[in-house]
Parts: sequence; structure tokens; C-alpha cells
Amino acid sequence: MKQKERQEKRQAFGWHALEHLLEASGSPCPETPEIKAERGEKLWRQLHPEQSGIPQYDGFEQGTVLRKRWRGQWYQLTVTPDGFLHEGKVFKTLSGAANHITGGQRNGKEFFGVNHGN
Repeated sequence: MKQKERQEKRQAFGWHALEHLLEASGSPCPETPEIKAERGEKLWRQLHPEQSGIPQYDGFEQGTVLRKRWRGQWYQLTVTPDGFLHEGKVFKTLSGAANHITGGQRNGKEFFGVNHGN
């Protein structure tokens, strides 16, 4: 992304508020500054989907990776056009993936620590 576009987005959304959201959301795994910047860009696109031009699934940009540590093991989901891909299986909902991972009933957005205001 061009520097000028980043500046415009920072000004439009309020970069300090975005940085605060990134810090408050926490991350289940260590991040480099590059990964954190990429998360910031993805968060901005999720908050402004009409401007991103990138296909979405359930409010998530396709290609987004969600990670969760559960009972000492890392789990990873990738957003695809058909749902959430985990270990070769596609789940239509985050809750379906969370239930599969935990073996019990879970709210998927709470389990993965995401909330789009839905």
C-alpha cells in the first residue's frame, strides 16, 4: 500500500484509536512490527469493507488467519470463500470450528477473541 494511502486512512479513521484497538485486542501469539502493521491494515479494511474491494466471508477478509492457543496447543483458521478452513475441513461458522477444537459448545467469536459488533 502506498504511503499516501496509509496517511489518508490514518487520518480518516484516527490512527491513534486504531493503535489502541490493536493493543487492547491483544494477540494470542508474538508479533513482529510488520505483522502488527498488517493487522492494523486488515482491521481498517474490516471497519470499512465498502472501500477494501477484497471479498469477505462473515465479515472477515478472505485470507485472514485466526490463531488460538487452547490447552497448550496452537490452532489456526484461514478465511476462505466457503468458510473457515481448519486442518483440511471447512466450517461455515466460527462456532462450528470452536466446537470442533474444544469438543464442546462455544461461541466462536468469543473463543477466537473477535467481535465485529454483530
